[in-house]
Amino acid sequence: MIRIVKAICMGEDGTFLCLNPKRNGQICAFPGTERRDDESDHDALERLLTGFFDKELAVGSKLCRTECRHDGQKYVIDSFLCYPDKHGETLQDGRALAWLNTSEMAQYQGDPYDQKAIDKVTFPTFGKSIYKTKKAVHNHALDAVGMRLGEIDADNTKNPNNKGYPGNVVEQVWFEHPADNISAPDFPEAGVELKVTPIDYKQAEDHVEYKAGERLVLNIINYRDEHNVSFEESSFWNKNRFLEVIHYLRRNITQKGLEEDRRKYQIKYANLFALDDLDEPDFPEEGLVQFSDTHMARIRQDWNTIHTLIAENRAHELTESLTTTLGTCTKGTSDYRYTTQANGAHAKSRAFCFKQGFMTTILQEYILKKEQSQSLIRDAGMLSNRSVEDIILDYFRPYEHQTMQRIAEHFDLTWQSNKAPKNLAYMLVRRMLNLNGADIGSGSDDDYTNLNAEELGNGQVRVKTITLFHGKPQENFKVQAIPSFKELAAEDWEDSRLYEDLESQRFLLLVFDNENADKDDKNPMGMRFLGAKFWSVPAADLDGDIKSVWEEDVNKIRNGVELEYRGKRVYNNFVKASSGRILHLRPDAGKSQYCAPYRTTEMKDGKTKHVTMNNARQLPVPAKWTNRPLDKLHLYADDYMTKQAWWLNMDYMFQQIQELL
Repeated sequence: MIRIVKAICMGEDGTFLCLNPKRNGQICAFPGTERRDDESDHDALERLLTGFFDKELAVGSKLCRTECRHDGQKYVIDSFLCYPDKHGETLQDGRALAWLNTSEMAQYQGDPYDQKAIDKVTFPTFGKSIYKTKKAVHNHALDAVGMRLGEIDADNTKNPNNKGYPGNVVEQVWFEHPADNISAPDFPEAGVELKVTPIDYKQAEDHVEYKAGERLVLNIINYRDEHNVSFEESSFWNKNRFLEVIHYLRRNITQKGLEEDRRKYQIKYANLFALDDLDEPDFPEEGLVQFSDTHMARIRQDWNTIHTLIAENRAHELTESLTTTLGTCTKGTSDYRYTTQANGAHAKSRAFCFKQGFMTTILQEYILKKEQSQSLIRDAGMLSNRSVEDIILDYFRPYEHQTMQRIAEHFDLTWQSNKAPKNLAYMLVRRMLNLNGADIGSGSDDDYTNLNAEELGNGQVRVKTITLFHGKPQENFKVQAIPSFKELAAEDWEDSRLYEDLESQRFLLLVFDNENADKDDKNPMGMRFLGAKFWSVPAADLDGDIKSVWEEDVNKIRNGVELEYRGKRVYNNFVKASSGRILHLRPDAGKSQYCAPYRTTEMKDGKTKHVTMNNARQLPVPAKWTNRPLDKLHLYADDYMTKQAWWLNMDYMFQQIQELL
């Protein structure tokens, strides 16, 4: 099969770029080229139109496909809308060109391979948009608020089983805008890019809590073109200065395992996100989200972090976890997950994105007008020469290498009993950050989700403590529980929950050293705060040993995990923490269990209580048992094992905090 790509280029005056009919046998045809095996459609079109663009050829949607046979060979011809920056009279291979209007095209016989494309571009309404202003785009978006997607697509033209169904319905049906991937905004006359994104919610006792359902994916990054540009020249700025963002209500996150009908998703909000000054004075103020100076400064800082790696030909080191507002998420199917940098080296294909936590902040602060969390950045001017992370770490630096007792005394923090509160670390962190709020918490890392700090909230940064014992590591680092072995076995690595978490999550590590005689003694006089550090898993580790361990252990689950009963304990064949690898699986339950949930009794505070033992999860295939006690088969089943979690090894995490010791 031979694949041909054709370039359908439309000029501002409504003319189309054609092979010159007078030198082409009086045949009207669009320029095209055979796509090479190692090329994408975009690469082939850029090769075809070399000299017709400066940095990157803007390629839009596929206009049509034609299939035919010639001399026993099958040909597939894909025609794409293209938007060149420059005009020319010849292609690089010497073929002559002409810009023709539709009347001039009609004077010549159409190339049969191009007839579908010719019919489309000569249709009277082709290329004419009614959305010439930001207000026009926004008003049409507002008209959809309250509608369900199935109502918009009443003729069922889009497949609701497709993950992209919401975006397809809004963009292609409601706005009648073809799917494309051009470098210009969707509505170039208005300078507006259209985005559709979900909201998830949960019902609290007296209110509903809303959060962003996912990151907002923006434009694909061309590492070669982004190599030597400024922020104002970047593809991010060119494409996303004004975003018409349509939120739809997706799901109640407290209701697990329910089948969803995407046709019932309801449009909830429509707003114009303005990253630049708006040039339409009559635009309705209530629909405008004008980013604050602080948020814009943070976006610029994150862009600079990303751009520095691209400019240094280190795009292969990019992960979404390097930043907190503007990120880079992986993009592309398995065939096109890698692309080339300016120096020719390969790197994962990525797109700019607003991270999920930042999208929740936007939703709550700008759209829902909720009371804002306390910001650790007092004014945007602080970000002119310092990063957000440096400013946050400055809050901790005066207390480095002080005991928890001394820090507590500094804040006049006392407690009535001889034993310090379990959540003392949380109480001290809140005071070191000068945050308002209540001292609620149980003494676990989950407490830090209650910190009322904008820059650390909504999952933008995950706060975790690491406690040493006389300067030595003592604890593995839990990163993710596994709710279902069956779901885990069905995942591929780059689409897995663990990859998603570690690839996107930024951590704030708070490091303490227990200098008491006994490691179980948490007397604050012997608990020393060593300092704080922002950290994320490096790309090399994520794509290296972590991936390797994940694949090894998931394959064991798929093929039947090996379980051995020995000395009244059960051992498995997962990678051990003692193996020296970065990652391992270990139990995530206080008591082991190898059977389905069951009811039993236990003594607590001198009283007998009925409890449900639910510390096991079902396996996708039966386990391979050795020495299983035959008289206890009801407790040691084939298809259950104690629930597990993914942990980073303590020695690995110890290496990450060396500068704080």
